[in-house]
Amino acid sequence: MKKTITALLAIILALSLCACSNGGGATDKADTTAAEVSETVSEGTTLPEGDLTLFVNDKTFSVALERNSTSNVFCYMLPVTFSMNDYGGIEKYHYLDANIPGEPQTVDAKKGDIMLYEDNCIVIFYEDAGEQEGYTVLGHILNTDTLEDALGSGDTEVSIKLQEK
Repeated sequence: MKKTITALLAIILALSLCACSNGGGATDKADTTAAEVSETVSEGTTLPEGDLTLFVNDKTFSVALERNSTSNVFCYMLPVTFSMNDYGGIEKYHYLDANIPGEPQTVDAKKGDIMLYEDNCIVIFYEDAGEQEGYTVLGHILNTDTLEDALGSGDTEVSIKLQEK
């Protein structure tokens, strides 16, 4: 219990310091705190309550959070906003400046999956992609009917925040 409280206080301090830096913004927060958060958050730290909300242009999507240590670290980086590039007409991706400890494995990537590729790339699949290697599942978009239209072709700005219960 004491370790959990210490870890949470360290996370709050790290995030507070990042919020005070100049030129801040959600994009900078995602890129500069990944290493700090992953060093601070231990496997014993409890995942925040709630799921995620994804914002793309004028569309909002609910995301069911996968319960694993990688999602735990990602949640402590939220909220984030970043530009995502298109790859192969099936996914959007954004490389972070720092690594998040992942649990890469072979997955059956489906439309609506949000994943970490290797240890520093956030990926949103807007089409089924079949078997893929090197991914850690972060969550699943629940309402995918308009996902492909919202993400569109080319680069897209995406925001993700924790939806507290």
